[in-house]
Amino acid sequence: MSKTTKQRLISAGILICTLGLTFILIQNRQQIQKFGSLGYPGIFLVALFSSATVFIPLPGIMFTTAMGAVFNPFWVAIAAGLGAGLGEFSGYLVGYSGRELVERTQWHEKVEGWIKKY
Repeated sequence: MSKTTKQRLISAGILICTLGLTFILIQNRQQIQKFGSLGYPGIFLVALFSSATVFIPLPGIMFTTAMGAVFNPFWVAIAAGLGAGLGEFSGYLVGYSGRELVERTQWHEKVEGWIKKY
C-alpha cells in the first residue's frame, strides 16, 4: 500500500469517527447534561463533548455559565477551558487529516488565494 493511500485511509477513518461521535452526542444531549451532577469533572466532560461536535455545536456555554453560579467560577473556567480545548482538537484533526481527501482543483486554489489575501 502506498504512502498516499495509507494517509487517505487514515484521514477517512478520522473523519468517519468524528462524524459518528457528533451523531452520538447529538442523539444523547439530554444525558450529557446530567454530567453536571459530577461537579468539576462533569463540567470538563460537558465542555469536552460540546466542543467535540464539528458540524452542529451543542450549547455548552450555557451549561458552563450556569455552573459558574453554583461552583467556584475560577475552577469552572479551568475545567471548561481544558475540556473545550481538548474537544476542539477533534475539529483540528478533521481539518488536518481531511486536506489529503480534498482534491487540488482550480477552484480550491482560487479560494485558498482569497484566504491568504484577506
